Amino acid sequence: MALSVDPRVAHAFQSVSQITTFFSHQVQARQALLAGRNIVICTPTASGKTEAYNPTILETLLQDSKATALYVFPLVALGFDQTERAEQAE
Repeated sequence: MALSVDPRVAHAFQSVSQITTFFSHQVQARQALLAGRNIVICTPTASGKTEAYNPTILETLLQDSKATALYVFPLVALGFDQTERAEQAE
């Protein structure tokens, strides 16, 4: 799906993670954010959740020097998930 992203943000994603296209859930999340709606993303690990919201947040920060972003992550759940994966790898 085509998705218009600020060239500076697109370049950053391409150079850091080689991302050049977005999945449908990322496009839908961006469209909702651009429309001023709140979103909740529930997808498996490594499904691109970060790319669903970060481009829009970064664009907002670039466009408005007074804008802020608050990131809240369930670190305990993430820690348990990572511990479980490490134990399975043994």
